[in-house]
Amino acid sequence: MIFYRLFPVIASGLLETGCRNIPVAFSRMFVHTSPIRSTEDAMSENTHDKPHPCLTCGACCAYFRASFYWAEADDATPGGVPVEMTRKLNQYRRSMLGMDGAHPRCIALEGEIGRSVYCSIYERRASVCRVFTPSWENGEPNERCDRARAAWGLEPLRPGDWSAGE
Repeated sequence: MIFYRLFPVIASGLLETGCRNIPVAFSRMFVHTSPIRSTEDAMSENTHDKPHPCLTCGACCAYFRASFYWAEADDATPGGVPVEMTRKLNQYRRSMLGMDGAHPRCIALEGEIGRSVYCSIYERRASVCRVFTPSWENGEPNERCDRARAAWGLEPLRPGDWSAGE
């Protein structure tokens, strides 16, 4: 596996669940606006007073182990993922604490899955979290989103779950 020397541009990564690795294309770091953020931010951005669907889910954060390039942590990149919330996987990769074992749950996920959740490090989250697109957010289904929701007994998202104001 080749790792680029220019940190902000990461070519590829892995979103892992159990022993299965799922390739995830990375985009430029800190550009993608992923949905799990504070409820107040989501409500103020949404003109229909309907919370972002991810704020009532959180299943992906308690199903997949997100691994990411080590230099995304704040000991290498100021403002990066808090290193104290991560563990070293190998010389190139880290993952969030809480993501191993039979019942993974990211240490940064706050709240009750399927009801009300948010990422406590939203602005500092890893690129693999930034590029995870929930089903129908961009007009297309995401099988991984649907699978994580199903594991938590949640129905898949539908196109109608996205209001025009988002």
